[in-house]
Amino acid sequence: VVAPLVETLGLGAAQRLTQFAVRDIAGTFWAMAKLESGNRPLMDLISCQALNSLMIREFKPQDCSVTVWAMAHLAYVNSPFLLHLVEQ
Repeated sequence: VVAPLVETLGLGAAQRLTQFAVRDIAGTFWAMAKLESGNRPLMDLISCQALNSLMIREFKPQDCSVTVWAMAHLAYVNSPFLLHLVEQ
């Protein structure tokens, strides 16, 4: 039940990715971790969007910690994104 929901939500999120704020990125990672159902293609898209748009510079400590926790919980490793979060 959870996997189809996450997939459907992922499609909607991917279509609106350019409208995401930092809190949306952190919140999306957190929600996937809480549901214990990561959507790898969506996580890749979000990570790339945050890096390419330089939004990564806007992450506050809480956004960084929530996102890093979720990435660890989901065993998701995106080295450039993770490195930038840790350096914040």
